[in-house]
Amino acid sequence: MSIVLETINLSRILQEGDLKVTLVDNINLQLASGEFTAITGPSGSGKSSLLYLLGLLDSPTQGDLLINGQSTTQLSEEERAWIRLNSFGFVFQFHFLLAELTVLENVMVPMRQLGKLTRQVMGKRALELLAAVGIADQSYKRPAQLSGGQRQRVAIARALANDPQFIFADEPTGALDTKNANAVFDLLAGLARDQGKTVAVVTHDENLASKTWRRLRMEDGRLIDNNLNKAA
Repeated sequence: MSIVLETINLSRILQEGDLKVTLVDNINLQLASGEFTAITGPSGSGKSSLLYLLGLLDSPTQGDLLINGQSTTQLSEEERAWIRLNSFGFVFQFHFLLAELTVLENVMVPMRQLGKLTRQVMGKRALELLAAVGIADQSYKRPAQLSGGQRQRVAIARALANDPQFIFADEPTGALDTKNANAVFDLLAGLARDQGKTVAVVTHDENLASKTWRRLRMEDGRLIDNNLNKAA
């Protein structure tokens, strides 16, 4: 597997007057294509802050982030947004589906933003993605009509809309029961195993983290463990 993401002395520091808070402290790591990685650690350890840096949702105070060998620190916000839209898919603890749109229309939103496909092709692809996550029969319902597990499946389908190279998930199972949480993790694992996506997921659940192939453990903004899972 080739290295597709690399951080070099990556740090994120908040400074307000005399108060200095280090969210991410000098992180050096590499992620490979087709790798399913968990980012774990106690509350406040910097897990989500690191994920937001990896996904270009936040900017580092120090260091660099390379995507496919390209430095991102000097990119404009427009260039960063273009990478996010083309190459990244995001899944969060709360699905953030648009209540006024159908399930199908929600999955089509990133495709509309990219503007490369006709409406007919977008609809066909959205249906295929919903089928892939097992809820094509819910396509014309509104999000409020779905269960929590179903809504997270829609969020995963939406994250895949533009066929991204990377999937970043921040506590995607935090609001789900054990059965649905395992199902969501199985879907994410399949994206790495079967489609070669690079998947990084923040989770506080060590049982779910053990299902990934690699675990990054953080404490106080620092990376303290960077090992393959024994079951990998």
